[in-house]
Amino acid sequence: IAHDPEIDTAYGTVYWAFDSTGDRKDGQLVRFDFQQPHGPGSMDHSVAAIRRYPEVKLHKAEDGVHAGMVVHPTRREIFISNPGDGTILAVDADSGTYARTAREEYPIYSNRLPSFEYSVWECVNQR
Repeated sequence: IAHDPEIDTAYGTVYWAFDSTGDRKDGQLVRFDFQQPHGPGSMDHSVAAIRRYPEVKLHKAEDGVHAGMVVHPTRREIFISNPGDGTILAVDADSGTYARTAREEYPIYSNRLPSFEYSVWECVNQR
């Protein structure tokens, strides 16, 4: 998981994660924006925007092998170790477009309220 030092959101609570389960075949890049503070220890994520990027194929290695990432603060690139492939991916953090809701395709989410945005984004720039 990596904190995104972006300055566009109100509270600066954007995080990126390597979801090793993804679609149960490949891992995926996931962006979490907890759009407002909910206080220490609270699990209320009813006001949040979660984006899945299934085009960013991530492969975990055997247990115990680290898959880290970091967001470059000025280049706006996420560098992700892809240990199952032995590669490093660079993803443009500000690229991609909304494609569809993720609620049916990925039924694992933390809140059913409409204020919880859960979506799939595509056309992300990566190398």
